Amino acid sequence: MSKKDLDDAIGQEESNHAAVLEAQAGVVAAQAAEGVAKSAVDKAQLDFDFTKLTSPVAGIAGIAKAQIGTCGSWPA
Repeated sequence: MSKKDLDDAIGQEESNHAAVLEAQAGVVAAQAAEGVAKSAVDKAQLDFDFTKLTSPVAGIAGIAKAQIGTCGSWPA
């Protein structure tokens, strides 16, 4: 094997090693992003769990026949 072939092989190995390190860094970054996303979901679920919806009247909502302040009848 010539010196050039050896140098080329070493250069290729170093390049491959750098690509592996870059891919590993990408995996770590993706795992961190996953953790952030899971935290956001957990926070949203917690916010939802503390949410309480109430209605000023009981029953099924429909078309209002009267508004607050409306009297039963007015003289004409």
